[in-house]
Amino acid sequence: MKRQGTGTDLSGKQSPGKIKLGTRVVRGPNWNHKCEDNGEGFVGTIVGLSDSDRCILVIWDTGRSGRYRGGPNQYDLRVFDNAPTDVIHIKTVCFSCRESHIYGIKWTCIKCNVHLCTQCYMDDKHDVAHIFERTNTSKSARMKVTARKNARKKIISKGIFVGAEVVAGPYLTNGNKDENYEMGYVEEITNWENKYHRGIIKVFWKDTEIETLHRLGAEGCVDIICSRLTETATGGTYYADHLPVIDFDAVSRNIEVFGFPSADDIAYILDFAKWGHVTYQNKRLNKL
Repeated sequence: MKRQGTGTDLSGKQSPGKIKLGTRVVRGPNWNHKCEDNGEGFVGTIVGLSDSDRCILVIWDTGRSGRYRGGPNQYDLRVFDNAPTDVIHIKTVCFSCRESHIYGIKWTCIKCNVHLCTQCYMDDKHDVAHIFERTNTSKSARMKVTARKNARKKIISKGIFVGAEVVAGPYLTNGNKDENYEMGYVEEITNWENKYHRGIIKVFWKDTEIETLHRLGAEGCVDIICSRLTETATGGTYYADHLPVIDFDAVSRNIEVFGFPSADDIAYILDFAKWGHVTYQNKRLNKL
């Protein structure tokens, strides 16, 4: 891996700074961008903010990108997973998988006072008739959600998960001319030195037969994207209505230490995603 230099619920807004660059997202309740995300369920990553129009900048796993509204009253995005931004609930054990710390959103049964991680909650562990409270970060207040038994249909998440076919993305620099990132397959979704949980992707590159680690959310960066719109994988299902929507004022610029992208950088990133892999082969982003 090459190191480089909150949302709101419809029932109330969270304080600023709860959502960080690198948060993994899906389309929200007021989505009006047709199939720019390649369809409901596809996952993307927050990579920046546009102050001029108060929009949130996202690169989707498929390589597409766009600017999305974060209120007031219009919310294009929901938090899918904030574990890549180092959200952790210390010494909170998942009742189902027994994970010793819960990374990302925490779910608490108000009847039994037990906790679930997001994966177990979305996999219908514990009693689906029980009502849970969602805690977005370790500093967030709990937010009650409806029982999963009464929720609307679950959505299949799609994008860069184990088995997806990928190529180099807009943040991946190539300092070694012998490196070949033409085509690879996702082997594992992991972490880096116990940080950026689910924000690091282990890829097996077909031509060189080597394994490397790359960022997908970690440090607010997107090192890899799907090779084609059809070469995605699934990450299981989720209850869309139970995920928090994202408010522009609740997003913090959390990666100044690595250099927050300038307007020109962001314009290039978005241009890359629109024009695809051929553009990338001719012009790499080396500033970040």
